[in-house]
Amino acid sequence: MIAHTPDLTPAAEATCTKPGSTAYYTCSECGKFFSDEECTNEIETGSWVTDALGHNFVDGFCTRCGLGKSSSSFKINSAKLAISNDIIVSYTATVSGTLKDPYMVFTFNEVDYRVESSGTDDKGRYLFNFEGVTPEKMGDNICATLYATTEGEQLVHVTKASYSVREYCVNTMNKYYNVAGADVMMHLLSDILVYGGAAQNFTKYHTDAIVTEGVNMEYASTFTEVTETKLARTGEADPDIGWNAASLRCGSQMAMTFTFFTNEPETTTVEVTINGRKEVFDTSKAVSNGDGTYTAVFTGIAATEFDDTVTAILKKDGVQIGQTLTYSVNSYVYSKQNDTAVENLAALVKAVYNYGCSAKTYAEYAAGQ
Repeated sequence: MIAHTPDLTPAAEATCTKPGSTAYYTCSECGKFFSDEECTNEIETGSWVTDALGHNFVDGFCTRCGLGKSSSSFKINSAKLAISNDIIVSYTATVSGTLKDPYMVFTFNEVDYRVESSGTDDKGRYLFNFEGVTPEKMGDNICATLYATTEGEQLVHVTKASYSVREYCVNTMNKYYNVAGADVMMHLLSDILVYGGAAQNFTKYHTDAIVTEGVNMEYASTFTEVTETKLARTGEADPDIGWNAASLRCGSQMAMTFTFFTNEPETTTVEVTINGRKEVFDTSKAVSNGDGTYTAVFTGIAATEFDDTVTAILKKDGVQIGQTLTYSVNSYVYSKQNDTAVENLAALVKAVYNYGCSAKTYAEYAAGQ
């Protein structure tokens, strides 16, 4: 007779929504299950499972897990896309009465992001912005959970159904299709989705579910070729401190990269300006490339500013040295719009530029209303 060799599976506590289990043993020799380590009491498969506890709501909140019933004093009101700027999903939430210290946790691709409120709107609702959506992930769902603390110091929460940038665009397009005066917005939403689809193809991300599939794209813009560049270097070059390159990165925010060389990194800074806004990088803030060059990443470009000039200068001990570099998003589009060396790059930059043009048109239209 073969002796049993028990392997313990520890007990697991049930939660409000998930079953638990009692401890049990599995014999690695015969594969049978037992309630005791001596393997004398054989049990049926699954008999160790205990029922989920279920919620115990008191005054609208579960006393075990803190889940709240959505109510007029504690709820996530709405979610919308912050169109005409970066890819930001904005949420409003009502937190009133004795509840305090609200924050939200956004779960996106199995990662949790805690976000504090950025303020309140004209109705006194709290505002929360989720900025983690890169263009190729417009079809991915965001789950938003609102947290607050009760007067008794219990942490409570309420969750809104998952939502995506694609879902917002499609729902809004369906709502305003053929509505008078909605053409400008329809162009923008269509171009956002085209941008997302182009980013999916470029990055090879979920190409089996391109965000434009199954969507009426009749409002999508036709690309008009960019005919000039703002890329220029002016002034006298310095042999020890100067520019290597400027380029672009597409993300939830449009980022411009400036690569420079310097023989005195401790005293060199980069100053980047667009429309009066300035950011200063020293070599601790820039990325070292390990070869005496550094890359400064400037993210302060709105979708409405793709045609605007970005100016970058180098300074040594606070004094400008070397050439002034000018660049723009459309300069990058100009250089890559007919690219055939990198797969799907030309389609991506065309989609980026159409999105920027539509965002600018929409912003101007909205400002005039």
